[in-house]
Amino acid sequence: MLLRAGDDGSVAILCSRNSVDHVAWLSGSETRFLTAPPNERIIDLCFRSDSRLLAANHHGVFDLNEGLATFLNLPSHAPFLFLALEGGRVALIDVFQGKLVTACGAKVNGPFQLVAPEIQTVVRPPDSAIVSAAATNGREIYCKITGHRLQEGAVVLEFSGSGDLRRRFRCELPVSRKHFTGRMRALFIAIVDATLFLFGPEDNLVAYYSLRGRS
Repeated sequence: MLLRAGDDGSVAILCSRNSVDHVAWLSGSETRFLTAPPNERIIDLCFRSDSRLLAANHHGVFDLNEGLATFLNLPSHAPFLFLALEGGRVALIDVFQGKLVTACGAKVNGPFQLVAPEIQTVVRPPDSAIVSAAATNGREIYCKITGHRLQEGAVVLEFSGSGDLRRRFRCELPVSRKHFTGRMRALFIAIVDATLFLFGPEDNLVAYYSLRGRS
């Protein structure tokens, strides 16, 4: 089961029955039930900036309202993160290779390699993720990068919608009694206005940081 919320208060819940994916879409007092396209399984959902509900898998992005599809043919083994950008665009990030693909309607851009010293100069174990979490304010994309000591803080990089590095942040993490490093392990991030939130479910902790004036 998967749950996603839109900026207008809409909620989408993904569940599977008899190998077919179904989505319940709740908006105010209205509830709609949508089905994945034939022979397609849904990996993730997101609400576009105009509140339309989109689904994604390795084959492409699907508008569940209209049944329209943008085919991407991503590598079938690559886990990805699915985000909505301004202007009806969406972004998919290959978490293993750190590559970004954007799409708007039938137009696909990328893949763009995300480039930063915090990505390319860090040695990671084989088959490990580069990007562990991502969020967007509609314009910029914020990626939490793996391979850095929690005691030194979480590394979050800000990229443009086309994958250009804009800013970098080193966020001091709260003390943890459950993680062996003694610091919270942030598994999820979110952006609200100019505030970055890091969530550590192991400790049920949330840390937040103002992005104003930081570079």
